[in-house]
Amino acid sequence: GGGVMTKNPDNVKRGRNSKARGKSVERLWAKMVGGQRIHDGVGYGDVQTETEIWEVKSFQKPRPKWMIHAFEQAADAELITLKHGRVISRWIENGKGVWVRMDVVREEDMQ
Repeated sequence: GGGVMTKNPDNVKRGRNSKARGKSVERLWAKMVGGQRIHDGVGYGDVQTETEIWEVKSFQKPRPKWMIHAFEQAADAELITLKHGRVISRWIENGKGVWVRMDVVREEDMQ
């Protein structure tokens, strides 16, 4: 059958600018947490310290509205309670629950 073929965005290789931007964000995060960027080809993580390892993601598009709202609620709760704000979301993938934790981190607080 002659259907319309579309590219799967997961299979499209990133361009040079996107790779450079990602590495720049990884270097910034490493500096902010007092760690180091893990060089390409290691196969795990982007930034590490003595006790933590991060996979760093950077996006050019605005965050989804639900995420903005969740972070605003967590930030407000931080101010009221003086506790560290976190966002937890639960995703159902292939019938199984997956928990995703996101911390509220402001660049101005890290410098």
